[in-house]
Amino acid sequence: MRVPAWMSRPRDSARAGWSRGHRVGPIVLTACAVILNSAPADAILARASVARLLSGNDNATLRLVHADGSMLYEEGRASGSLPGAVHAWLDIGATFTGRFVFYTRSGELIGHGSATPHQGHFPYESFSGSAEITGGTSRYTHAHGRLGFYGVLDRNGDAVQLQTRGTLAY
Repeated sequence: MRVPAWMSRPRDSARAGWSRGHRVGPIVLTACAVILNSAPADAILARASVARLLSGNDNATLRLVHADGSMLYEEGRASGSLPGAVHAWLDIGATFTGRFVFYTRSGELIGHGSATPHQGHFPYESFSGSAEITGGTSRYTHAHGRLGFYGVLDRNGDAVQLQTRGTLAY
């Protein structure tokens, strides 16, 4: 393959770089000025912001509020990296599935997950699984993330002890 002459020729370093930069500079400045004058400042800052990441662990204790067959509505508190209140709707069939809303000082996180129950000693049934954060409100409007969890379901009162570990982008 033949190399074009402009790629193989040594550059006149100082002059060539300056003149090329000198021609490109006004074009870049003009483009920036047009963008800044035509877009609202909030929109520019929103596009320029970098997503925040939160990695951490939380523990939650949930208590039964209402049961309808295998469907449980649970409420409780979480502590750890992101403390707050938790509301969960759980289906405790052969596989545990559910959805949740996590209320923090800075907004709500919404998600769903599933878990595999393990053999335990009645009345306690352990489980482990994963969940996905799919959105939220306020600071967490565009939140998304994955987390792993494990816990214990007390079949006597349907209370749940839960430990989570994961990463949240918002």
